[in-house]
Amino acid sequence: MDVHFARYSADSPEDRQIFQNVLLTFQQQAPFAEEPDLLSIWEFLYERSVGCVGILKDWLVRAAIASLKNGEATLSLKELERTALSVSQCEKILIESREGEVRLNDNEDSRSHLRTLLGISGLKEVAAALGLRGIRRFYTEKGLSDLAHAIAAKNAVLKRRGHNFEDPGSAEPVNRPAVSHCAKVRHSAGVPRAVVH
Repeated sequence: MDVHFARYSADSPEDRQIFQNVLLTFQQQAPFAEEPDLLSIWEFLYERSVGCVGILKDWLVRAAIASLKNGEATLSLKELERTALSVSQCEKILIESREGEVRLNDNEDSRSHLRTLLGISGLKEVAAALGLRGIRRFYTEKGLSDLAHAIAAKNAVLKRRGHNFEDPGSAEPVNRPAVSHCAKVRHSAGVPRAVVH
């Protein structure tokens, strides 16, 4: 099981304070005769760790090992700069982590939007109106399969014409044309009109 811990955001005063508290903890646990002053360079440490404590910890361990091998009394800025990730590596990590955060924040609205873009919205509503538990039977039974494909095709045509569909969380249409271009569509009994546009 994957567990995601979000990056600390420099825009948030609370996140900045937590990140600085983490630095203070690392600073106090450092295995040196003289305690390093990590708080005075917190922005540099934030920048090259992209606000991720895991990246920060790995970096501090690399720098500490190098400093101890060199017999240094404390962790120096010079050693931190030498062992830091490059700016381009940090940019790549930041882009990937933001994309990951967006994917983790997917919700039913984004799924509904994706289904609309794919031309498969409305099938759940039709299935419910016909008393079906899911949409799988649409694709396994001939009569229902034809209906499912007709709905998907019509939704795709409407999408290409630039029409938006009703937001499932709202009773009001979004950007709907005043006159329906689908007036000739025959409506099946038991199928809500709002689904077959």
